[in-house]
Amino acid sequence: MKATTWMALVFSAMGSVACGNHAARGGGAGGAGTSSSSVAGTGGRVTSSTVTGSFSTTQASGGGGPTTSVGSTTSVGPTTSVGPGTSTSSGTPFDYCQSGGAAGVNPCNSVTCAADQTCMPCDGMYVFAECLTAKGLYCFTGGSQGSDPCNGVTCMPGTQCVACDHMYAIAQCIETCDCSNCGNCGTDNTDGHWNDWQEYCGNLNKSPATVACTKPCSNPSEGCLPGQNICWGAEGCFSL
Repeated sequence: MKATTWMALVFSAMGSVACGNHAARGGGAGGAGTSSSSVAGTGGRVTSSTVTGSFSTTQASGGGGPTTSVGSTTSVGPTTSVGPGTSTSSGTPFDYCQSGGAAGVNPCNSVTCAADQTCMPCDGMYVFAECLTAKGLYCFTGGSQGSDPCNGVTCMPGTQCVACDHMYAIAQCIETCDCSNCGNCGTDNTDGHWNDWQEYCGNLNKSPATVACTKPCSNPSEGCLPGQNICWGAEGCFSL
């Protein structure tokens, strides 16, 4: 059985991927590979999940080939975080984050960061108060602030630079894939078939796969993430 929370990866205009919160546990065979996902398990389709709601992704247009991540990033973050500031009224740091900075004491008031770091007081509605580098800030805010970790990174053909995982900068070149031919591996989740984050090419809500993806992942323990078209351990679309 597997419980997972996964915010969609977001493509930059030049091909890097910014990753929001991404945690996976259980499910398919454990994913060695190029990402820092934590995966474990012994195979078999997941039949329950704590994840609810619709599946969504954001993808920018662009071609393949070697990727040098430069320029602006179109992205959404895992949370809306209140930026640095001062106390707005009496109260607690918790009040500050719960109110979006309208009340309470800024948690960063008691934090001293290095000159090249920024204190972020809140993670959504909860106290965070940690110092982040420009790359860390990029990952924490989903690319709306800071510096893209993939800037200046050139990936080999067949791979794509992934900037962040678990809100941390990784700047790793990850294998790309294409399972758009499967019929059940697109981004649409109106019927809930992606609620467990796994699909098998050509076999809706069942395993094993009955069709080979146009460009399957070379590691059989990795699936192709819909819309992002990168290989990820124990999640995504698995090929025949």
